[in-house]
Amino acid sequence: MEWEDLVEAGERNSFGSQVMRWDGTNWSSLGSGLPGSALALAAADGAVFAGGYFGVQKWNGATWTPLGANVNGTVYAIAARISEVFVGGNFTQAGSLSAQNIARWNGTDWSALGSGLDAAVNALVFRGSDLIAGGAFTNAAASVANCIAAWDGTNWTSLGGGLSHGLPNDNLNHRVPTSVNALAATPEGLVYAAGNFTLAEGKPANFIAYWDGGAWQALGNGLNLIAYARASTANSFGRTSSHSVVANKYPELYP
Repeated sequence: MEWEDLVEAGERNSFGSQVMRWDGTNWSSLGSGLPGSALALAAADGAVFAGGYFGVQKWNGATWTPLGANVNGTVYAIAARISEVFVGGNFTQAGSLSAQNIARWNGTDWSALGSGLDAAVNALVFRGSDLIAGGAFTNAAASVANCIAAWDGTNWTSLGGGLSHGLPNDNLNHRVPTSVNALAATPEGLVYAAGNFTLAEGKPANFIAYWDGGAWQALGNGLNLIAYARASTANSFGRTSSHSVVANKYPELYP
């Protein structure tokens, strides 16, 4: 399937999500949908990957299927490129392997990324050949990594002193952890992070900051509220080639 179209996942009822494709003129469904709410979408190499409370599944143009024996928890983030898919979330196992909150699928088998991360992963992005993970963790393998870390294919490393001192409650007064909730990377290697933090490497940075390769920098005065990966009711947004991929929780999608 050529992914030159918009793909959207919406909650059809309390039991699952319907995934819809917009071809520029009409909406059409991708199969009968997913077995739970979609929290992440990614596309690569002619396939779409969806993550959520059901773990992770792949659309191959005809049907949705789990990746192998799947993960044993919730997937919040997916980063996909030719021959490999990385998933992050809140889980302890991928297939039969121990995998702490992050894992890699090579098309056939699951593998762990070292000893993983010690709390949930909310966002993933590629920076060149490296994978950047953001979330609520404070350690990446044996290294201190406050909410953000880089995987080079062999080892985890921190991005400076990381991001810290988030608010204890969100604007709806729900308890929330200090965390990175959204990531973006530029071709020049800058990494932008947004979430629940007020310090970047000990310097004031309200809910958004960027890594310049050697240090964290604030973006002006920052934001006045905790930042999430979603806009309005959207759970995730990304692009594949020149095309957009978005996952929403709208209750209904009309053709």
